[in-house]
Amino acid sequence: MKYMVIVAHPDDEVLGLGGFLYDRLRGHDEVCVVIANDCEISSRPDMAKDMDTSHSILGISQRRGLGLKNLNIASYG
Repeated sequence: MKYMVIVAHPDDEVLGLGGFLYDRLRGHDEVCVVIANDCEISSRPDMAKDMDTSHSILGISQRRGLGLKNLNIASYG
């Protein structure tokens, strides 16, 4: 089976669905992670490395970013 996981921020897929994804990938299913706000990845090299490591451990081989900006709720007051 194929799964597409769409999350708002980097690492949300690991924190929210890590166990599920690990289980699915051990069953030889395919998972693609789509990150809506991937701006943090490009601005923080350590985050990209951490994501690569966690995705490698889980078995995630496909990751895409939408490049949407993160909203600052405080600026809407």
